[in-house]
Amino acid sequence: MDTRASDRRGFFRETFGRLLQEVRVRTEQRVAPRRHFRPPGAADELAFLASCTRCGDCIDVCPVHAIVKAPASTGLAAGTPMIDPGIQACVACADMPCAHACETGALVPPADGWAGVHLGILELEPERVPWVSARSPSTPAAILSSSPRGAWGVGCA
Repeated sequence: MDTRASDRRGFFRETFGRLLQEVRVRTEQRVAPRRHFRPPGAADELAFLASCTRCGDCIDVCPVHAIVKAPASTGLAAGTPMIDPGIQACVACADMPCAHACETGALVPPADGWAGVHLGILELEPERVPWVSARSPSTPAAILSSSPRGAWGVGCA
């Protein structure tokens, strides 16, 4: 009897574990698009969404107004702070006022300062650069575009 109960427990543990893993993956796919950047010190996307109250304190203290509210089109992430480098890039303030303004822990200043912050990767895609290819972007902003992996790349939209 004890062996069957153990097997049954293991079966349910494994089944529910897989189910929860699938729910987590699908939730991340819905609410964690890789095309926007969070302010420095942000937790991973799901933890960030769970702890961010959308109060706007980090937006208010950004001296260069690089932090904006995510639009309604971002689903569950709507209203959360994000950085759109196409509008205004983060200038890496020495004291990280945005992270210090957050009272919920969604943004936490890293202990090692900017050394531990990775906002994005600039990728050069030669086939999309106007002086390399015959294609020309319609606007200067079209030269920098977000790649499918979420890293900012150089190219034409």
